[in-house]
Amino acid sequence: MIKHDFELLSDGEFSLLLQESGIVSYNDACRFIRDIRYDRISDPKDISLVFHERQGTCSTKHAFLKRIAEEQGVLDVELMIGVFKMGPNSLPELTSIFEDYTFDYIPEAHVYLKIKDETLDFTLKNSFDFVPFLIQEQQASIDYVLNEKVRYHKNFINHWNKTNLTNDEVWELREKCIQQLSS
Repeated sequence: MIKHDFELLSDGEFSLLLQESGIVSYNDACRFIRDIRYDRISDPKDISLVFHERQGTCSTKHAFLKRIAEEQGVLDVELMIGVFKMGPNSLPELTSIFEDYTFDYIPEAHVYLKIKDETLDFTLKNSFDFVPFLIQEQQASIDYVLNEKVRYHKNFINHWNKTNLTNDEVWELREKCIQQLSS
C-alpha cells in the first residue's frame, strides 16, 4: 500500500466512521476505498456517502481519503487533479471505441493522492499507471475537486479540441469510455 502509513486516532466524523468498522490505519482506509465499487454516489457533494453507499469515483474516493488525513493532522497527503491521455495507448480496453476516430486519445481529468514521493490511485482494485500519460497536474482542495473538477475538465477539453467533434461530442465519447472501463 503506502510507505507512510499512520494510525487513525482522530475523533473526526470520517475517522470515527472507519474506526467503528474496524479500520484503524490509513493503509486500511486506502484498501477499503480501493475495494468498494466504482460508481457515482447519490450526492457528489457529500463525501460521507462514499462510506455509507460503499461506492465512489476517483474524485469522491480520494476526497474522502484526503479528509481522513486532514482529521489526523497529516498535511503531506496531497489531493491532486491531473489530466491524462485516455485512449488505447493508456487503456487498451478502449481500442474498439477509438477505431472510428482520427485521434488516439481524449483528455481525462483524474483525481488521486500524492504522499511525499508516491503517486497513489485508489479508484479501482486494478488501477493502471496513468502517470506516463499525464499532460498536466496540480494540487487541489477537496472543495475544488467536488465543485470545480467538471468545469476544469470541460475547459481543458475546449482548449484541446481540434477534432471534428464538438466539445459536447467529446464529452459524450468520454462518458462512453468511462462506461466501458466501469463494466
